[in-house]
Amino acid sequence: QAEMLLVERQELRSGAGDIDYTIEALRAATRESSPEVDVASPEFEEVARRLAVARRDLLDQLVVDSTASFERLLELEEHNSTLLDATQDYREFIGERILWVRSINPQLSSTLVDGVDITNLTFAIDHTDSSVNLRSAVAQAARALKASPLITVAIGLSVISGLGIYLWARRVHTKLAEQVKSYRTDRLRFTYAALGVSLLAAVALPIGWWTTAYLLSQSTGDSALISSLAWAMQQALPLLFWLCVAASLLTKNGPADAHFRWPTTAVVSMRRHLRWAGPLFLLLAVAAVAINHMRDNSLIASYGRASFIASQVVFAALVWIVLHPKRTVLRSYLSGSSGTKTSRLILVACLLGTALPLFLAALSWMGYHYTAIELSIRVLMTVGLISILVLANAILMRWLFIARRRVAVEDAKRRREQAIADANTTPDEEGPTESSLPPIDEEKLNLPAISGQTMQLFRASVAVSLALGLLAIWSSVLPALRAFDQVEIWPEIRIASEKVDPAIEALEVNSRLA
Repeated sequence: QAEMLLVERQELRSGAGDIDYTIEALRAATRESSPEVDVASPEFEEVARRLAVARRDLLDQLVVDSTASFERLLELEEHNSTLLDATQDYREFIGERILWVRSINPQLSSTLVDGVDITNLTFAIDHTDSSVNLRSAVAQAARALKASPLITVAIGLSVISGLGIYLWARRVHTKLAEQVKSYRTDRLRFTYAALGVSLLAAVALPIGWWTTAYLLSQSTGDSALISSLAWAMQQALPLLFWLCVAASLLTKNGPADAHFRWPTTAVVSMRRHLRWAGPLFLLLAVAAVAINHMRDNSLIASYGRASFIASQVVFAALVWIVLHPKRTVLRSYLSGSSGTKTSRLILVACLLGTALPLFLAALSWMGYHYTAIELSIRVLMTVGLISILVLANAILMRWLFIARRRVAVEDAKRRREQAIADANTTPDEEGPTESSLPPIDEEKLNLPAISGQTMQLFRASVAVSLALGLLAIWSSVLPALRAFDQVEIWPEIRIASEKVDPAIEALEVNSRLA
């Protein structure tokens, strides 16, 4: 804009240099606007000349000012570009090193691990030494409940409605399960209806949870514990919703059991273990996040870290129970496939999935609590992504099963009709009756082999979705891996010296000059 304005004023100045031409232009304009004025008089020419000279001088000054303004803007743009480059360098510097810095002061740590911090700065910037009075916090929350009866009633109604929706969902699941048992009544829309009922049943408890968190956030007063607890409950809402959806999908006669036809023993085992591991992990995670939000190093080093480590141990135990090939969940699925590629892959996933939470617990125990929390959040997001892909794959397999079964049933009916026609063409034999013909049993149908191309398409889609999702989840952690570029292995193990970026040096020089 400044450059365009400068060009316009330079063009005006080039035309204003011819004083006689400007005077003639003023005479022509005056003749049109005021015919009664004598434009040929010496007085008019004198006034017009003074105006033309003044306009030329003003345009000269405007061109000078516009040029100076444009040059200053160019200089400012150059400095702003230097600032942006330096900011990006500092951002990359923090991203590469923040995960390798202890967030808990070694003096507050109860570990026996000796180590040297990369920096002497602690991560808890908003450190406070305020003590937490649990009794007063509970009393304040009780007073808030009394002061807000409408919200309290809303919480009670959400709990009651959630119980009613759960009972209603169980009845609907039972009816839908009856429909999908036979190939005569089975339709894919029943599966979609069951999924919708499961999602509806899983919403009631998170609504009550969010209402409670909102109530606590509005009635915090001067209690840091209540405020942090409300914030932690709001952050844990996606985890609670995932647990509710998983429990609803695994319910008796639910989508996993009746529609996806997962082994009943596996569904019952997952449902049983999820009942104790889900609430325990949720409560421990809320406690760890709430204490970490209080920014009190002593609490984080003791109760916060203990809650986090306990939650990771629970998570590791659940992963071991679910993914171990010889446990109840996958035993029926892998029966007869011992030693195959699939069983070995699941065993590797079980070992990695169990070791990762224990590794995060060890990181927290050694003082890298912030690092452990950041990585655990991404682990949970990865688990959620895998769950979504497993559900999507189950829906695709369900659609493919129905389509292939319909083709198999039609083929069996045609063969049956052909057998009746062939028997009727033989006059010496008695015609077949309905009881003498073999019934169409969907459990014994010789279903055609699923197309290899279709299976490869499904697997490729799931693999691509998983890769893109993992990239989106873990992209913010990848810069931390660049810190290993400074580690020299040969000829000796040492940390290479760092080079200061020219943009940072330029920023420091300009800031000193300013």
